[in-house]
Amino acid sequence: MPTRTGLVTAHKNRRPSAPRGRALVGVDGARSAPGYSGPVSLLERLEAAAANPGHRLRRLAKLFLWAYEAAKFGAVGAVAWLVDNGAYLLLTEGPGGLMAAYPVRASIIASAVATAVSYLGNRYWTFAGRRAKLPLKEAAAFVAANGIGLLITGGCLYLSRWVFGFHGAGPDVIARNLGIVLGTVFRYLAYKFWVFTARTTEKP
Repeated sequence: MPTRTGLVTAHKNRRPSAPRGRALVGVDGARSAPGYSGPVSLLERLEAAAANPGHRLRRLAKLFLWAYEAAKFGAVGAVAWLVDNGAYLLLTEGPGGLMAAYPVRASIIASAVATAVSYLGNRYWTFAGRRAKLPLKEAAAFVAANGIGLLITGGCLYLSRWVFGFHGAGPDVIARNLGIVLGTVFRYLAYKFWVFTARTTEKP
């Protein structure tokens, strides 16, 4: 008959088992050994599948991750747009009309605030896994990318008016919106491949 000391020793040496009702399954669907600490969320599983060249769902996982990243980029852009227009209206039409007589200055201030919001949102959420530890160079590249994006938008309007000869509110709106679309695509690619290129292990 085992002694009390023997029972305690056996209990300490017993290997840990998976929690009841929860199977430890890896990304490839195989049951993992006890103590498995691999991906647990859907996003982490997709990231692991996308990083595995031999995984059968690698392309689908990469497509999903790209769509998820693009959606976050769009959400940040929408918030920045609201901040831009809200700040401008507050400065020009808000209480006291602080900058009612200076619409251009008000627009510059509003755009600067919106750019800061966009930078923080993309740095700490959209591209959180690729942000640099020292943000000075990153921030400079971000401002440069936004400047080029603004030039693309203005360039489309310039081409419409003074190269192709289209005048009027309708052509101007079409040219500006085309420029906004092209500028947005450029910003996303610039952020992804130029601005936020560091690699970190932090999650958003």
